[in-house]
Amino acid sequence: MPNFAIHGGGVPINPRADSSAATRSGIVTRPLARAVSSVRQVGVTPVLATSQPRPSAGLASPARLTTATQRPPVTTAAAPAAAPAARSATMPTDARPVAVFSGPMLGVEIELHGVRVSSAGVDNKVTLAQTAAHDAHGNPLLKLVVDGAHRDKPCVEIVTAPHAPQAFQSGPLRDALDLLQKQSKQLAQQSRNAKSRPQMEDLIKAFNATLKGEATRFRLAAGEANARIAAPGVNGKRCNDYQQTNVMVPYAALAQKDSGISELFFSTAAQRARFHASVDQANRLADTMLHSIGYEGDVPMVRAFLCQMIYQDSILNEKAEGSQFYKDAFPFFIKTTLHDALFSLLSQEDVAVLTRMVDQRDFQQQMKQAIQASCTNPHTRIDFISSALVLDPETLRFRAICEPQELQWSNLDMSEGHEVHHATVSAIASDGRRKDFFANADLEYGEWTRGHIVSPYIGSRLPAFLDGTGRPYVVAEARKVDCALNQNFTQALASPAFQRLMSYAE
Repeated sequence: MPNFAIHGGGVPINPRADSSAATRSGIVTRPLARAVSSVRQVGVTPVLATSQPRPSAGLASPARLTTATQRPPVTTAAAPAAAPAARSATMPTDARPVAVFSGPMLGVEIELHGVRVSSAGVDNKVTLAQTAAHDAHGNPLLKLVVDGAHRDKPCVEIVTAPHAPQAFQSGPLRDALDLLQKQSKQLAQQSRNAKSRPQMEDLIKAFNATLKGEATRFRLAAGEANARIAAPGVNGKRCNDYQQTNVMVPYAALAQKDSGISELFFSTAAQRARFHASVDQANRLADTMLHSIGYEGDVPMVRAFLCQMIYQDSILNEKAEGSQFYKDAFPFFIKTTLHDALFSLLSQEDVAVLTRMVDQRDFQQQMKQAIQASCTNPHTRIDFISSALVLDPETLRFRAICEPQELQWSNLDMSEGHEVHHATVSAIASDGRRKDFFANADLEYGEWTRGHIVSPYIGSRLPAFLDGTGRPYVVAEARKVDCALNQNFTQALASPAFQRLMSYAE
């Protein structure tokens, strides 16, 4: 979700999350990940794997990964942007409770491809302007950043802090967003006939002067760069606005076909069919395993966990060989990783049930069949099953002695492009022992091991959340421009599908 910050050893680092799709084939990509061979234990800093040439087949990763985000610091001002190659060396020694929010929240990122920016040093996620006002978690209510620099088409992107859904339907926030989009485009068009291009400071002044009443809390202040604003050239392509919506989704909704997820996040019948199949297969597998272990109750969080795992694995296996595999392969992109769900959202009873399920002789074979049945292509070869890594017996034994907690970043190294290159993600047991998992932007999915955080895009990782009554949430991003949440945002928020999804939070 926009504007959350990275925690590493107590030093908050603002995220520089690149929400754009990666460059397509023809652009050299880097391997997604390269795993260490085992889980590192207390007091041992993971040995960083060296980058190796990628094999001819495997998971092609985006040319520029997004920077990881983590629970926001509870401060009154935003933390400074991370410097290149910044490292947080302190390892966590205490478990951090799962972050609590007042209820479901949304955030949006709106790329204005018709509003180009140029200036020395302009790079992705450089802050152009932001509000002086912050929310309770230290996030600017609104900010303008650079996007598209990796495509040599840097443009303005509007990023909001998390807000309650109704704030986007009407009121000061809705008014401020509409005004900012309108004035940005007007200034860009004026540049065609101007002797000198308008500056970002011109937009800031015009925007602030127009705000009235409660909307004045969205007044902007200058950011890191005073870039020039211009419209694309007359032959410029992709000048449309592109919204991506982040939603705190009630976790229990994942295992329900009628939750509203398919209507809101997907834009084609094939996308919906994959998700529905994943839901069906997760529930079938849960029913079979619960019967096998003689468990007479129900475990809704385990069903949701299995659904997330099956849905994600079906895409990874089916798309892994494609030369154009990138984040857009996930129209419903769950930013909260499987490891985060295991350590943050599942109860001790859920973990005990999962442990008994995994002990069944045919569990992994049943999981493989469930993944294959969820693929669009029924002949997809299933080479990767994340349950073998996430639900490794050693990990489950460690989880059993932990209280639910938020996994913590440490040993965080940023690349020159201000993106996560490698890091450690840690969990702390009740007796103080720590288990460290490895995150690396250079990993191939086929090389993940039980020592690696399983996420198709570690740079977009967000923690799990609870509301005030203890209901669990994960952050999911609507990636497709033509899905309901991105194409008809206000209409989608008023739709029966969105009301059904939010009903899981009541």
